[in-house]
Amino acid sequence: MSLRRTLDAMGAMVERASSVPLSASCMVNRAEMLALVERARAELPVELDQAAELLVAHQEVISRAESEAEQLLAQAQADAERLIMESALVASARARSDQILDAARAEAARLLRECDLYTDNRLAALQADLARTLGQVQRGRDRLRERSELDYLDPLADEADPEGRDVQVDYEAVERQRARELQQEQRRARDQAYDHQRDQAYDHRADTEDAYDQDAYDQDRAAEPDRAGAPRASRSGPEFEHRPDARDEPGARHSRPAARDTPDTAGADLTGAAASSDAQNHPEHDENGRIPIPVGAGPERRVLDLTAVERAAERSGLG
Repeated sequence: MSLRRTLDAMGAMVERASSVPLSASCMVNRAEMLALVERARAELPVELDQAAELLVAHQEVISRAESEAEQLLAQAQADAERLIMESALVASARARSDQILDAARAEAARLLRECDLYTDNRLAALQADLARTLGQVQRGRDRLRERSELDYLDPLADEADPEGRDVQVDYEAVERQRARELQQEQRRARDQAYDHQRDQAYDHRADTEDAYDQDAYDQDRAAEPDRAGAPRASRSGPEFEHRPDARDEPGARHSRPAARDTPDTAGADLTGAAASSDAQNHPEHDENGRIPIPVGAGPERRVLDLTAVERAAERSGLG
């Protein structure tokens, strides 16, 4: 039971008590009243402690609220000052950017004016030079007309040539010129390839002829004991006139014809050209372009073509 209820019970007991006649007093049960008083005394400290705790908590709440209020005020003041400073910085930056833009525009206008002035001076000088040149041209034409009694011709239009056609790039002519140059390059490459193959053919032919001469000479030497007293076949004579160097110098080679610098025809057949060149260097060639080579003497004399010479070179290890 709380202190409030104890006090209420004490009040009810006094109200129910019998009154004393001719006085304001009343009669109550002493024991019951004392019991209620003791109970009230026992409950009083608890209530006081609870009240004190409530007062302390109330004070803490008030203090915490005041602290938070002060923090909010300080933060608000800091934010206000920051915004003021930022606005000032923004205004200063804008003012500075405006100054820079104005200075740049002024500098650009000055440079443009100087460029225009320089260009105008150059154009004026060019105009003066052109006027002087035109005057000289006119005086020259006047002198020619007076000296040769020429008819006066009006100046040509800016976009016309002496034949009255429009002045423009003739792309077809350019392409034709490029095609001609390409054909010349191809012709030159074919000529170089022809000269190279021809030189290789002459080197190979000289090697095979030397090999065959050596083989024929060895065969003659081997046949000497069988002929027993027969006169040895002479290796000098009209039949060896087509290659006298092979007789005197076994390592000699046929001289190569000079390479053509400017051929008359492009893409000539390599076989035909080689055959005609062989016919010039070897008049004894037959109609098939073969080189007749005499071997042996008397009834054993025979003629071998270039194919036989190559076979002999292969046998001797030179092919």
